[in-house]
Amino acid sequence: MVNGKQKFLVLGMGETGFACAKWLNTHGHEVYCFDTREQHPNHENLINLGLPERNIKFNLSPENFKDLIHSDFDFIVVSPGLSPESQLMKSISDFASKNNIKIISEIDLFMHAILDHNKVNSTPIKIIGITGTNGKTTVTSMVRLMCEYSGLKAVAAGNISPSALTVISEFEQQNKWPDVIALELSSAQLFYTSELKLDASTILNITQDHIDWHGGMQAYKESKLKIFDFSEQKIASDEQAKEYGLNKAWIYTEALPQKENEIGVNELNGMKWFCTTQKNLMPVDAMKIRGHHNVLNAMAAIQLCQSVGLPLEPLLAALRDYEAQPHRCTYVRDINGVIFIDDSKGTNVGATVAAINGMYRNLVVILGGEGKGQDFTPLYESLQKRVPDGLRGLVLLGKDKDLLKSSFHVKDGLFANSVPVKEVQSIEQAVHDAYALAKAGDLVLLSPACASTDMFKNYHERGVKFADAVYELARTKGEMA
Repeated sequence: MVNGKQKFLVLGMGETGFACAKWLNTHGHEVYCFDTREQHPNHENLINLGLPERNIKFNLSPENFKDLIHSDFDFIVVSPGLSPESQLMKSISDFASKNNIKIISEIDLFMHAILDHNKVNSTPIKIIGITGTNGKTTVTSMVRLMCEYSGLKAVAAGNISPSALTVISEFEQQNKWPDVIALELSSAQLFYTSELKLDASTILNITQDHIDWHGGMQAYKESKLKIFDFSEQKIASDEQAKEYGLNKAWIYTEALPQKENEIGVNELNGMKWFCTTQKNLMPVDAMKIRGHHNVLNAMAAIQLCQSVGLPLEPLLAALRDYEAQPHRCTYVRDINGVIFIDDSKGTNVGATVAAINGMYRNLVVILGGEGKGQDFTPLYESLQKRVPDGLRGLVLLGKDKDLLKSSFHVKDGLFANSVPVKEVQSIEQAVHDAYALAKAGDLVLLSPACASTDMFKNYHERGVKFADAVYELARTKGEMA
């Protein structure tokens, strides 16, 4: 794909764009880096790489792009933050097509580097790809740990961070390469990618998310499904295998497995076990993480690793030791018997529904943020089902709290005519009001079903601010950390 010294335009100066610019510059290519924003902290970092000031431009727009982007570029590398539905990307795509400029992604460059490495090494690096609306980061980190327990050097990269090319640059600089890369891939990364070869891959699930970025649910689904086109081994649930026509997939199921290489769940004397057709493997409750969704995540991770030849025993050992990632249904603390749970990573409806369904105590749920054009009906239905089972209250915040309120048919401050709904302006007030609605033994769950960028830098900052507010509330109640 990349031959000799060529001219690249990198669109976007965030983590992905900077990693691309750095790698391309290191390999002697002519690099330009443009951004739609007025300024970016990586401006100085790009200058420090040796990029001339004239090669770095800001305020890129549909009106001025023809003055900045010329027909002699060989490639345009697009960061995943730029939607193909935006007027800017539509204009750039049309310009690139007319001038025979290829649009590529960071993942394409990552694959080019991997293939170059594999050409001169007897043992190729295995690449395991993971996508899905929810659970990507959990399964990616599970796969990394399982590979390490199997005696392999493994790293996790991609959407999980660090970016794919960031780790490539580190490998090249140190001349130390891993045996396996667990690569988390978002729908946006897959959309712009055309050159990728995976030893194994899975789509964990597909529910509504990033509808505004893709322009519709079908386009979002098609981006996710691209991962199977790149993959030698395909891992899927039994339902997915039927839906997508995957006749040779490695299957996992919530029921008893039917074929030799399948994994499933068996219930024996009231206890659920992971199992094969031959035997029970380990109790589901032996995992440190909880929730129905994590049972599915665990089976997907096992099948990904088995499909590339890893033995089962170390995979199960890793699964027993695996601990939840930050901001994914993680315990913060309790205050007078009220338990606070941080699921700030619940940035879409599907993730929040899974979190709610996985909680078995009375609940107060904190929701809201940037809705991303989602349909909140499935969340409304999930909350309705919890009303008889102890839904204590809802706390709404953020840009789209009015949309949530409308979607939930809130009337006179009540959900389903009985559950109190509070509207707040800050995460601190959300914690305060949620605590007031809860009783000893209840859970307060932050699982916003929305992006965080209307009020915070990212979901991590939202989770940190939530935890800070919980600890401050505990202090005011006379409880020590």
